Amino acid sequence: ASTVQMLTFASKMPNWSLGLSSTFREVKECYKTCAEAFLQNQKQAIFDSIQSYANDNECQNLIALSIIKLLKEEYPVCKKNKDSLSSLLKEMSIDDLDRYLSHGEIIAIPASITASVNLVIIITCGLMALDINPELKHALATELKDAGVDRAILENDIQSLKRFFEHNEKQNGLLHRTYLESLRRENLLKTSDHLAIETIQTRYTSKPIPIGDHGVIPAKSTIMFLPGTVRFDPSLWDDLELFDPTRYEKNASLSKYPASIFFEGPRQCPAKSISSHLFKSIVSYLTLFCDLKLEYGKDKHSDKIGIEYSPIMLEGNLESSHSCKSK
Repeated sequence: ASTVQMLTFASKMPNWSLGLSSTFREVKECYKTCAEAFLQNQKQAIFDSIQSYANDNECQNLIALSIIKLLKEEYPVCKKNKDSLSSLLKEMSIDDLDRYLSHGEIIAIPASITASVNLVIIITCGLMALDINPELKHALATELKDAGVDRAILENDIQSLKRFFEHNEKQNGLLHRTYLESLRRENLLKTSDHLAIETIQTRYTSKPIPIGDHGVIPAKSTIMFLPGTVRFDPSLWDDLELFDPTRYEKNASLSKYPASIFFEGPRQCPAKSISSHLFKSIVSYLTLFCDLKLEYGKDKHSDKIGIEYSPIMLEGNLESSHSCKSK
């Protein structure tokens, strides 16, 4: 699926301003409807990928590979005999996909492939906060300059950059706190109620999962939960809607909550380290070397926002005068 198609899928998930518990059923049904429509839209591409795999070609389609895994479970002989698997796949018709596309494990996939879109939103959140608060941008630029971060490091010295990011996190520096608050707040154009609902996650259980004293989730169940609610729990956070990196300076224990969206343990999302590095690299570069100007849609409550950034003069060197726009 292309990025545009993923964005289209994500954009069909509406916003809710009601309480979380009263709308969860509606969210669940909406997700199922959107996921089914998305999978049907991808049906031909999935089928083509399966047939390509059957002819000993590489397959990079996650949904196609997941369906092939289900086929192997359904026909154990295909696990051991590649020729049997290829024959089975070649005999399939596109209509044979329907019963797999409605399988709980496959229905859970669309929510995971939109995750890369969220990183763009988180970076935009940080840039918006810097645009709205010049004092924050100045303080961040000062921190970066005092640490010796320059263009050469940002563009060519990834090891030095990695060491700086690790040190900054250990010292609870402003760059790291800005990243944490961007993770928590995610989108300054939406309320915390909207964002908590939109973090809905789907998973498919391959084996029974005990939940303390509350019983056991059966194997082969599709489960849905809202990991983002902890980011907007009023018992943890003051001024929920406010973008405030100082909250982690006052209470360092809060830092564990924004990153909870990546989970922990052996199934931790690899995007945890990737998102941190990309956010800090991009925000550092634009903070030091570019003037930022945000362009909103019809008003500041629009879901469309543009970021215009133009090179600035540093240390007496005049940069080229062109400007770039990103939406």
